[in-house]
Amino acid sequence: MPSGRARQLIPALILVLALAVAAVLIQEEPQEAGGQVTVVTTFPGLKPDILSVAGGCNVTVVELVAGDPHTAQLSPSQARLLAEADIVVTMGHTPADVKAEELASGIVIDIPSIEGIKLLDLPGDGVNLHYPIYDPENYLVFLDAIAHAMEGAGCTPDYNSTAARAARSLIDNYKGKANGVVGVADQPFIQYAVTWLGVDVRIVLRQGEHSQASGMMLDEAARLLDEGAVAFVAVDEDGNPITSEGEWLLREAQSRGAPLVRVPAPYLERATPELLEQVLEGLEPLLGRG
Repeated sequence: MPSGRARQLIPALILVLALAVAAVLIQEEPQEAGGQVTVVTTFPGLKPDILSVAGGCNVTVVELVAGDPHTAQLSPSQARLLAEADIVVTMGHTPADVKAEELASGIVIDIPSIEGIKLLDLPGDGVNLHYPIYDPENYLVFLDAIAHAMEGAGCTPDYNSTAARAARSLIDNYKGKANGVVGVADQPFIQYAVTWLGVDVRIVLRQGEHSQASGMMLDEAARLLDEGAVAFVAVDEDGNPITSEGEWLLREAQSRGAPLVRVPAPYLERATPELLEQVLEGLEPLLGRG
C-alpha cells in the first residue's frame, strides 16, 4: 500500500504525465492547414477560382498579366516570382505560358494538359485552347487539380468548395438544356461557355489573337442570324463588346432581330460559376428549345 507521501505524489505525477501527453499531441497535430502557398498565373481572372479552394491554406495569388496574355512580356521581377512560386498556372499556348513553364521550379499546372480536361475543335480551325475551364465540367477538373497541388505544397485545401458545388449544380440543372440552339460567337472561349448546354456554335468570328473574320465568314454569320441563330458576344464588366467582331455581331443581331446573349469575358474578377450564371440569364428564354 503506498505511503502517505507516495499518495501525495500521485496526483502531481498524473498532472505531469497529462501535460507531457498534451505536449506530444500538440507537436504531432498537422501544421499544414495554415501553410503559406504562392500561386502565380499567366492569365488574368483566375484568382477568385483558385482562392475558392484554398480551405485552410494561406494562399497568395499573383496574376502576372492584367491585359491580353498573348502579347505579354515577362519582366525580370516577374521571372523571379515564377521561379519562387509554389504553383504556376498557365493556359499552355502563349509565349508567356511557355516562358513561365521554363522558369517555374514548383508545381506547374498547364490547364489544357490536365488529365480529364476536354478540348473542343474550333469550327474549321483546329483545337480550341482558349479558356477551356469556362465549361463547368472542365472547371471541376481544374479545381481538383489546384486543390491537389495545394496539398502537395503542404497545406489543406477544400475539395468541396462553394465554387465546386455551384459548378455541379449548373451541370445538374442545365446541361443539354439548349440542345438545338445554333450559335454565332465572336470569341473562341464562348464555345466552352455554351457548348456544354447543347449550343452548336457554327462560327467563331475571331479564332485567334491575330486573325480576322473574312467577308465570307461574315456573310455566313449574317445568314445564320436571319435563320434564328443566337449571337453570343463577349463583353466587359459594363456589357460592352471587347472586340470589333463583337461590335459587328451585336449590331447585326439587333438590326436583324436575332437573339443576343452577352458572355462576360473570363478575365473579369468573378468566379467562373458566377460568370456562367450571367450567360444562363441571357439564354433563359431559349432553354429547352430544340
